Amino acid sequence: MEIYYLPYDNGNGTVEYFEPWGETMP
Repeated sequence: MEIYYLPYDNGNGTVEYFEPWGETMP
């Protein structure tokens, strides 16, 4: 099973990444 991260705009003008199951990463 691959672990992968999806980018998202956190609303502060930066892009962060999170796992598909919702665990946020720095």
